[in-house]
Formats: sequence, C-alpha cells, structure tokens
Amino acid sequence: MLAKRVTKPEHILRWFLYNQSLIDQGLVSIKRKSSGTIQVVFSESVERHFKIFLLHVYSVLNIRSDRKAECLAKCWSRLDAISPIIDVLWELSRITDVRRFSGLLRGYCLCR
Repeated sequence: MLAKRVTKPEHILRWFLYNQSLIDQGLVSIKRKSSGTIQVVFSESVERHFKIFLLHVYSVLNIRSDRKAECLAKCWSRLDAISPIIDVLWELSRITDVRRFSGLLRGYCLCR
C-alpha cells in the first residue's frame, strides 16, 4: 500500500510563496503545530484556490526532491483559478487512486 504523506512540510508551503496575496488578504491562514504538522485554513470565498492547493498537495506526495517541489509549486501557482482544467482534475481525483493521480499531476506539470 502506498503511504500517503508529504515527506517535507516545506513542500506544501512553497505554493504559498507564489500565492502570498491570499495570505495578505486574510483569505488563508497557516499555523504550524508543535508536532511539526501544518494546518492550512481557507476562506469559503476562495474555493477554487483551495482546489488548486489540494492538487498541489497531491502532486508532492512521496517526493523528496526540493527541485521537483519547487517546479510543482510554480506549476500549480500559474494555473488560473477560473481554468476549466481544475474541475476536470478535481473530478478525476474522485475516480482515480491516489498513487496514479499523484503521478498524473506530476506529469501535467512536466517536472523531473
């Protein structure tokens, strides 16, 4: 069975380097817990950005390379929030197992 985890929490936070405006506007809050986990809370008004963020999280599952994490963060932050690809990928996530879906998302970004 595939372990579904992000090996480095910093990989998740890289996406916010390119989407700092969401934090600045108070639409997202990030809290680091004492256990080392990260809690990210999105406002309901940015649901599409939340979906993009989750696609990013799925794409960084089980990767160790900082270079690949950087590439994926850039890729997912470039995606426009009104793009129809978000809905297509979101629906695909419901019918595909996590391992294949993660690989598909990494392939979409062409990060090596």
